[in-house]
Amino acid sequence: MTYNQIQITLQSVTGIWQSLQAARLSHGSRSDSTPDEVGAGDLELARKLILAGDDHAQAMRGIHVHMVLTMCSGFFMQWERYRVGKLLLGDCENLTTSSQMHTTLKKLTGVELAEQKQNDLPGVSYTEAVDVNYQALRRIYFARRNHAHPDWRILCGWIETLPYFAELIAPARAGEN
Repeated sequence: MTYNQIQITLQSVTGIWQSLQAARLSHGSRSDSTPDEVGAGDLELARKLILAGDDHAQAMRGIHVHMVLTMCSGFFMQWERYRVGKLLLGDCENLTTSSQMHTTLKKLTGVELAEQKQNDLPGVSYTEAVDVNYQALRRIYFARRNHAHPDWRILCGWIETLPYFAELIAPARAGEN
């Protein structure tokens, strides 16, 4: 059997400007961002809030990433464990998942169906449409970037390509580069 690494397709990143404006509300200050350009002052405030912890950086929950993941069954089980338990991901919604029941297995029933699903499990790939926010992606990134399973490392490398990764997912502390 061959290993099929995770495939990630970005559909959209939304809510950056709106979330940065929301972060200003509790500070009573004005945003220096526009819908077309993120301001340095907003990024600096976001950095400080993110580094202060999730309870201060709640505006990052408003930046949504819609993506499609195609993954092997072994990684799918790890992904679902954390998504469903919300232990690691926080706000992450499964929008839909591919289904063998409606495709390759639709003519099987009963014990025959159960046996075939069990026999096929190692070679099965799952495709899932996901809506996840930047705060959850930050948790994934720091918890799984050095994980033994290569798909976690691939996913974390992909997270690094998202807009404003260095500022809104992995900001440096003052004086760090």
